[in-house]
Amino acid sequence: MPATLHLTYQLDRPAPRNPMLALHAVLYGLIGNADPALARALHDAQLSPVSQHTGRHDGFGGVLAGDARTVQLRVNCLDDTLLDLLRDATLPGLPLPLPTSASGEARLAGRVVGQSISQFTYDTLLGGTASEAHLTFLTPTALRSGERTLGEPRPTLIYHGLLRRWNAFAPRPFGREVWANLTDDLRLRADTTRPVMLDVPGARRRASLRAFTGRTEVTVARERSGEALAALSRLAPFAGTGAKTMYGLGATLSEVR
Repeated sequence: MPATLHLTYQLDRPAPRNPMLALHAVLYGLIGNADPALARALHDAQLSPVSQHTGRHDGFGGVLAGDARTVQLRVNCLDDTLLDLLRDATLPGLPLPLPTSASGEARLAGRVVGQSISQFTYDTLLGGTASEAHLTFLTPTALRSGERTLGEPRPTLIYHGLLRRWNAFAPRPFGREVWANLTDDLRLRADTTRPVMLDVPGARRRASLRAFTGRTEVTVARERSGEALAALSRLAPFAGTGAKTMYGLGATLSEVR
């Protein structure tokens, strides 16, 4: 079942300006302490059931002001078989692991000081239909089209990515026809996103990718796609949108109507 862990880390020294590379290494280290093979499998997975971000909403998220040593983040999980392990791996009091291969910036010393969990069911996400969805991208979001990343939202790429994750982890996957239906039916009604350029997180050599942040509105031209639009939009806050969601990209809020 989809779940979100709200975690708070207390660091021994101020967090770097962009802490997501370090937080990526920390989460895999915490998982690896409990199950090294699982950490390697998640790292290499084409579709990871785990994502994380520090985007702030509802009064939670980010590096807190003051001494910049308190970090709040959300870790999302799409696979309920992993939830117990994630809960145990991030219990308050546990020290943050120091990756042996990380750069100086990617080393965060400290400990977990807070944890709370919100859980839902796929049936809850599946209920009803929608004719429109409003998506807010809290953090830079990068969509892949072949070898390129795009600095603008493309509804088909967004929802095909969400459909892949739904069918990989939900107990009741959508049928094959839904992919083609979404291709034909999705429409971009309004777009107030803006393009941004980012350094590729985790790349061995410095490279840039196109991304975007902001808000967009998506509709469907035919009623047949209403159920998928509703369910996949509700999945977006748990799955994230696009690439590099373990590095904090693609944090998404959604509202369906």
